[in-house]
Amino acid sequence: MVMGLKVRWLILVVSVIAAVVVVSLFIIKFAFIKRGHEVVVGVGGNSSRHLPPLPVPQFIYYGSLACNGGVVIPGNSLIVLVYHVHGTTLINYVSISIDVPLTVINYSLPGPSQPGMVMGMGVYLNGTLIATSIASPTTAIATIVNTTYPLGNKTVSFWQYARAANWSVIHTGFVAEFPPINATPDDVIAVAIYSSIPYILPSCNVSSEAEEVQLMVSNDWIGFIPHYPNATPTTMQLYIEGTYITEEPIIYIATAQGLPRVIGMNNLTIFMKNTAPDYVIARYW
Repeated sequence: MVMGLKVRWLILVVSVIAAVVVVSLFIIKFAFIKRGHEVVVGVGGNSSRHLPPLPVPQFIYYGSLACNGGVVIPGNSLIVLVYHVHGTTLINYVSISIDVPLTVINYSLPGPSQPGMVMGMGVYLNGTLIATSIASPTTAIATIVNTTYPLGNKTVSFWQYARAANWSVIHTGFVAEFPPINATPDDVIAVAIYSSIPYILPSCNVSSEAEEVQLMVSNDWIGFIPHYPNATPTTMQLYIEGTYITEEPIIYIATAQGLPRVIGMNNLTIFMKNTAPDYVIARYW
C-alpha cells in the first residue's frame, strides 16, 4: 500500500512552512486541503485552522519512497540509512517520516521525574555531518498534546480527541535543509536518527534498489513536485537520464547518546534487511 503523491506534497508544503514560521511539523491524521494559495488544516469534523497565505514551496524529488509498512525502532538507539546517487543531482533538502505511538508519548512526556523525549536527525555526506534537522518532532508532539481541539459543540483535550478519533499514533517527522550541494555517484549520503524513545519508521518492503526505482517510477514519486502541467523534470525524464537517488534496503543501528560528527560504516550493525524507510531527498526553493 502506498501514500498518494498529492497528499505527500501537501504534507511537505506544511512541513516547510511550519519550519519557516516555527510551528509544528506534525500531521495527526488531519486533512490537508489546498485552496488557491491558502493551506487549510482540518481539525475534527466541522472545524479548520487557516494559515496565512504563504509562497508554496516547489521541489525536484531525486529520491522518494512513500509506503505504509512499518518498522519499530527501539529507544536509545541510533539508526543509519544509506543512499546512493545516480547521475548528478543538486540537493538541499532531506525529510524522513516517523510515527510515534500514543502509548509511548503518554509515558515519555516531561515531568518531575521524567526528562522527556530526545530526538534528532543528521545528514552526512561521505561520512561527515553536514546538516541537522531544523525542528524536533518532540516540539511538535508537545504542542499537539498540550492543545485543545473542538469536538462537536465542546472543546476537549488531545487525549479525549484521540480516543474519540481512535488514533494510535502521531504522524510527524524530521526535515533538514542545507546549502545546495552537487551530489554525484562518487558521494554517499547517509541519514542518522537518534531517539531516546521507541518509534515507527514507515517503510517499503523491497529487496533491491532496482525494485525501489520501479516503485518511484510507477508511482511518480520523483520529478518536479507538484506535478504542474508541462513542469520538468518529469519522473520519466529523470529515469531515462539515470538521475535519481536510491536507498539501501537496509536499516543499520548503533548504540549512541546523540548524533556523531562522523559516521563510519565499520561501526554499524545491520538491524533489518529488505526494508527501505520512507524518505524524500530533493532540491526545494
